[in-house]
Amino acid sequence: MVESDPGPVARFEVVKAAAETVSVVFQRLADGETLGEIAKAWGVPRGRFTEWVMEHHGEMYDSALKVNADRIAHEALAISDEQQEVEKKDGTTYDPDVGRDKLRVDTRLKLAGKWDRARYGEHVQHQVGVRAVLRVDFSRPGERVVEPVVVEISESGKIPALGEI
Repeated sequence: MVESDPGPVARFEVVKAAAETVSVVFQRLADGETLGEIAKAWGVPRGRFTEWVMEHHGEMYDSALKVNADRIAHEALAISDEQQEVEKKDGTTYDPDVGRDKLRVDTRLKLAGKWDRARYGEHVQHQVGVRAVLRVDFSRPGERVVEPVVVEISESGKIPALGEI
């Protein structure tokens, strides 16, 4: 006897209930698959599956992308180390695919930087120290004279003392 297909929504409920689903999704993401590809392979609705993973297992998703970032960073290194030289008639050699390889390396490094910013992203450190200073002139009774003072902070980040302003 042949069972009828319960449909994508019913399959999705089975996938959600299975204990091993999260670890399998993690492994497949770490191997480079997308949530859409996993949903298609399992025959479940892509939108609902993606929403479920992101809402209930967002940290796992981010961790899998970090593992994938490490993998593609190493791929970028391997691509840059490949030598595909072609010899010309005059005996000199050249690599005909330098542009393509540069694009492949750059794309992988940019993705690695997005997926694991701490290890592969560009780091910009912002340090701002602000101290508001106002000079008040008490020599004119009845008049409020307030004069803002611009305080320049040295490159070392040192803020001048009040007496130095």
